Amino acid sequence: MVGEFKEVGSGLNGYHHNALLKILGNSSFSVIVVEQRERLARFGADYDVEASLKASNRELRIINEQELNIDLVQDMEAARR
Repeated sequence: MVGEFKEVGSGLNGYHHNALLKILGNSSFSVIVVEQRERLARFGADYDVEASLKASNRELRIINEQELNIDLVQDMEAARR
């Protein structure tokens, strides 16, 4: 591990991007690990971040990707009721 950044917040509101910008600007980070995709950036922007990392031969790893998918499906099903 080269470094660790922690910020508390939601990717939905966009207020916690300082650590992300530090990481993206530091090429010594070859693998970026986040707990949940939704915490990385605003909805949809996380895929731009991932594409940018891939273009610079870096990798994004999501620890709880499956958990997010299950939560999203449950939320969508609840909204349909």
